[in-house]
Amino acid sequence: MLPRFEEKRKRSKSRAGLALFCAAAISLVSSMAAAQSVDASKLKDASGTSNSGAVDILAEKVELNQERQQAVFTGSVDATRGNVRLKSQKLVVDYEEVKTGDRTERKFKSLQADGNVVVTSRGQVINADWAKMDVPSNKIVMGGNVVVTQGQTVLRGNQLNIDLNTGQSQLSGGRVRGRFVP
Repeated sequence: MLPRFEEKRKRSKSRAGLALFCAAAISLVSSMAAAQSVDASKLKDASGTSNSGAVDILAEKVELNQERQQAVFTGSVDATRGNVRLKSQKLVVDYEEVKTGDRTERKFKSLQADGNVVVTSRGQVINADWAKMDVPSNKIVMGGNVVVTQGQTVLRGNQLNIDLNTGQSQLSGGRVRGRFVP
């Protein structure tokens, strides 16, 4: 009787250990999956297809070049659209004029931000040396010392690619470092 009880106790202990291991593994994988990517859904308001309305831009100076269809904002640039805010030292906006009937509309083609770029949106902060956005394709590339902070989770890399259409992002370039807090 005693050996049978001992065998049953060992099996029970083994099952408990396996369940604890599986729970720990699932928890680790879940927290890594959640933290490994930038939450691109928080940047949807920056999308060219967003209905977030106008872009408000503050800067110390703006130069308009009609021939090149370009606006250059310099000095403490602060641009906001919906819940997305971009700060930088310089922002170059390339646009095109499109005639629709008797009206002419300006559509953004690309944005280039340089110098201490900070993008904030709904608790997520992305710092980089520069950022480019291809507005028609809804793709953003940020480079330099990229740091993505969301709560206590921090990711670092040299280049961040974000596709606002698919919500996918990739941090790459050299060694990528992360501190994941579940």
